[in-house]
Amino acid sequence: MAIDVSEDAVARVRANAARNGVVVDARVGNVFDELRGLDRLGERFDTIVLDPPAFAKSKRSVPKATTGYKEINLRALRLLNPGGMLVTCSCSYNVGRLCSARLCTKPLQMRGFT
Repeated sequence: MAIDVSEDAVARVRANAARNGVVVDARVGNVFDELRGLDRLGERFDTIVLDPPAFAKSKRSVPKATTGYKEINLRALRLLNPGGMLVTCSCSYNVGRLCSARLCTKPLQMRGFT
């Protein structure tokens, strides 16, 4: 499954999947809403890859961005099967490596992982 807010990005996913003979459920949507809906439906996955756009385009936007990163990671963790793998990417230069690592580990701690 692939979810993106950009119709163009979803069209490219579908075209590449067809070109490679792969079936992909590619959807246009807000990933926060989609993750919430998938959780309500009881959907679970072995692997989830998050690659959101830069939430922090400036230093001033870092506090709001950290909230977004925590939420998206926490929502994804709720959808993982036991032993599943979460891959989370970030292109927010203003957040920094240490902060990015904390943003990934905080949701894990909130879900009881050590």
